[in-house]
Amino acid sequence: EGFLVPNKEGPIAGARVDCFVDHIKEHSDLTSTKIDFIKIDVEGFEIAVLQGGRNSLFRQQQKIGSMIMEVGPNRWNRASVSFEVGVEEMTRLASFFTTSYLLTRSPGSGFYKTCPVSLGKEILKDTEPRTVGSIRVFKIQGAEEWGKLLTYMKDKNFDCNFF
Repeated sequence: EGFLVPNKEGPIAGARVDCFVDHIKEHSDLTSTKIDFIKIDVEGFEIAVLQGGRNSLFRQQQKIGSMIMEVGPNRWNRASVSFEVGVEEMTRLASFFTTSYLLTRSPGSGFYKTCPVSLGKEILKDTEPRTVGSIRVFKIQGAEEWGKLLTYMKDKNFDCNFF
């Protein structure tokens, strides 16, 4: 069962991931407990996607190889999600992975101003991030770092990718 979300440009049709999986289960085998890769880029609706997939994608017995997701805490209000709920969901999401990473940008590269290397250096304990081209990959170490990181991102209006 889907729902409509009002928007300035008109209504947007949407459905929870759990609802979609339930409706197509007769036609596809989505009961596997192993997913290799997920990409989420939904412009502020990240937390809504995480909540909408709790019983299918993000259930306790699920094994997810890797996931990349763009996160901008200041955009969560588009989906009527409070900052506190967003931090809680991001911390919960991290429990599905062995390791989580913040992908930052070096000076002179695209999107440097929205997710600079200084973010990782100032907030995270990782003092030796990996370098992949113009990207610096910082390891996020524990739930306490998620809260600090997302709060700083909100205060500075940063949008970053997480892996």
